[in-house]
Amino acid sequence: MRLTAVLSMAARVVVPKDYRYGTNRPWTAAAKRLNPPGKRRNKVFVEPIANEDWSVFRGDTVEILSGKDKGKQGKVTQVFRRRNWVILEGLNTHYRYIGKSGDYRGTYIASEAPLLLRDIRLVDPADRKPTEVEWRFTEEGERVRVSLRTGRIIPKPVVERPDGIVPQQWKDGPKDTSPEDTLEKTYTPSLKTLEEEVMEKMGIQENRRHQRSYCSLFRTCSTVQPNPPTPLHALFFFFHSSKRTAAKRRGDLTPVTRCSFNPSESLHSSVYFVISLW
Repeated sequence: MRLTAVLSMAARVVVPKDYRYGTNRPWTAAAKRLNPPGKRRNKVFVEPIANEDWSVFRGDTVEILSGKDKGKQGKVTQVFRRRNWVILEGLNTHYRYIGKSGDYRGTYIASEAPLLLRDIRLVDPADRKPTEVEWRFTEEGERVRVSLRTGRIIPKPVVERPDGIVPQQWKDGPKDTSPEDTLEKTYTPSLKTLEEEVMEKMGIQENRRHQRSYCSLFRTCSTVQPNPPTPLHALFFFFHSSKRTAAKRRGDLTPVTRCSFNPSESLHSSVYFVISLW
């Protein structure tokens, strides 16, 4: 999977107020086809259930209380909290006709329809019968589901990843990185640049130092001469740049003479030259 796809899935999707949630994720193409921009749909009223009161999870065994598969038990494969829906493996199915084309007549496939949360009940592991549950705390402070009929704890199912791996039961192989090595801090941030860090690691000593420089509004003046320029030179650069900018605005294409400084010039000649340019 591309990194851009992972980031788009992780980003929070902003949907309109009248958005109708379904069995597809809001960022998928199927969901976008069902909710095109500008299409108004009737509001669906869903019974509010707090997250801490939700009692059915993926992997639970439940029994259907109504419908054509009433009395059958199955495993929960998907949970949609936005609509209070659950999908059971191989139950409450209907057939869809797909794949019809010019040279192919198509075929029927079985599709599992969602069930409302009020139409199912968790199965008590003690007698394999449906029961109401309630959240309670054990003496150790663990929050568990308890059957109201028998008082037995119904453990939460082990969560499997899409590839079938159970993180709690995984054992590291010879090519796996242990969590201790992963969490070990191997980099210490510092204010040094990359060049300085490389020089320090390789034992390179740099004794040279940068010469002083004077900056104007439009350009930077630096020198490697033993006698650095005076602030008057920086002032000249400011006036000289202003003169070139004004000439460009007037459309004067006459090139402006470029002048360089000699630190040995006298102060009076420099002042006279700056005043004449201005």
